Amino acid sequence: MCAVFAESEVISLIAKKEKPENIGYGVIDSIAERLVAMAKSIQPEERVVFTGGGALNSLLVDLVGKKLGFNIFVPEYPQFIGALGAAITGLEYSIAKTL
Repeated sequence: MCAVFAESEVISLIAKKEKPENIGYGVIDSIAERLVAMAKSIQPEERVVFTGGGALNSLLVDLVGKKLGFNIFVPEYPQFIGALGAAITGLEYSIAKTL
């Protein structure tokens, strides 16, 4: 779902006096559905690691786990994992260039 469509959906629900907690749940559930569809495309087997800022949202983690049927592992400070990987890759690249 695109952000513009999601925003118009949320505005419509607010206008219909939907409870904010229901709107929030719906948004997070929609994000979980998208993540699960992407995860299933790579056919996860036993364990799934969830990184990035979204992994700080316990409801999102729980929904993804339930929809996938797996326990989800969230590392400490998941919001930094991508940056750490980029830093390691940059370091490896710079070392390889100097050899």
